Amino acid sequence: LSTPQPLSPSAPHPPSSKMLFRSTRGAFLDMSFEEAVFEGLAQDGGLLVPHYIPDVSKEWKKWKNLKFDELAYEIAKLYVGEEIPEGDL
Repeated sequence: LSTPQPLSPSAPHPPSSKMLFRSTRGAFLDMSFEEAVFEGLAQDGGLLVPHYIPDVSKEWKKWKNLKFDELAYEIAKLYVGEEIPEGDL
């Protein structure tokens, strides 16, 4: 198995881009959100994690007064991208 590349802790995340997920053991790369959810655990036994953690340094202060469901929505849409329409999320 190949050694997975380290995750970038805070890479830029354009809002319209597709977040990709990979196995912590390195055998599965570039899975969509939908594929990662339906897969659960990667077939190599690794956890499926995003390629990078979205940078929310400019947004988090705006989130401090949100209700739980509103906060969950803001966070989830960073990882879901366009795979689930915002109206359905």
